[in-house]
Amino acid sequence: MDDNNYNLWLHSLSGIGGGKVERLLGVMGSAQNIFNATSQDLALVEGLTNENIRNILDKQSKDALAVCSAWLENTGARFVSRYDEGYPELLRKIDSPPFGFFVRGTLPDDSLTKVAIIGSRRCTEYGRSVAHMLARELSVAGAVVVSGLARGIDSVAHQGALQARGETIGVLGCGIDICYPAENKQLMDDMAVNACIISEYLPGTKPLPAYFPMRNRIISGLCRAVIVVEAGLKSGTLITVGQALDQGREVFAVPGSALSKLSEGTNLLIKEGAAVATCADDILSTLRVLPRITREGKHPAKQAKPERQPLDDNEQAVLSCIADAQPAAFDHIINTTGLTTQQANYILVMLEMKGLVEKLPGLRYTTKN
Repeated sequence: MDDNNYNLWLHSLSGIGGGKVERLLGVMGSAQNIFNATSQDLALVEGLTNENIRNILDKQSKDALAVCSAWLENTGARFVSRYDEGYPELLRKIDSPPFGFFVRGTLPDDSLTKVAIIGSRRCTEYGRSVAHMLARELSVAGAVVVSGLARGIDSVAHQGALQARGETIGVLGCGIDICYPAENKQLMDDMAVNACIISEYLPGTKPLPAYFPMRNRIISGLCRAVIVVEAGLKSGTLITVGQALDQGREVFAVPGSALSKLSEGTNLLIKEGAAVATCADDILSTLRVLPRITREGKHPAKQAKPERQPLDDNEQAVLSCIADAQPAAFDHIINTTGLTTQQANYILVMLEMKGLVEKLPGLRYTTKN
């Protein structure tokens, strides 16, 4: 049994918080030693309650280790602990970093600049457009876009990064094997293949409200900067902003209409000192990051295009709908195909990414030769 499986076993123990895990490791030296410890050994660890000790002793079995192995096999994930080289350095340095997390896909190189794009689940078309633009521009510049795979701004940010063939990380507030919201299944599956999703929660963990503030500390903890696109005054997004500031991250906000409730939070952040974000250069210049076009001396758009992938049934239906109308309004696409708004938005982004459709003003779409 390798060390990583013992680390996952330690991560799975109920009622043992981060501070107690650190004290356990400080006394026992390794997760494997904790697995083999006696009650007398565990009694030497400051702060452990009798219940904590019983929980550890109850889990000291081959069956418990087999469960850990099954999690990885059944989910297609791997577990990254703080002892692994792949653990992100910025995340390692925050208060209460996760002892480890599950990964599906490929973690981006830790040397790449990571930027979070977050905002309201009930975003406006303005917010969607700006989030998509920023994600694409940052991706083309070589940055990694990080968000929470939620409805609204999060989903659009991931889609924008994928469309630019960039790297993106989705941080879940539930188990790595659970899609929340359910309509993001296609996006989540696509990211697991072409990008990366992570979660500190055990497989099977439901998306309870209490888990999302904990999830958000990872979103900001991974990144050098956090961009808020749209947020009301009572938005949960502002909790992430507070965590980002505590972690010493740069905070940017997209200015919005004084008449929009969803811009009240972002406009307030700007009044309180957040930097204004209207394009990727605003972020890159503040972070003193050279865009990839400068570092490599060539423009990504001039690189060879990847071989076109076959369309699934929904993509073909949307493409046919657009071809018949030429151009087709977004509402017409939904009414004709029977897709949800979220599904149609995702498919349109994928078709744009494949060079098959073009978005026109007024939420209209036309096909490209």
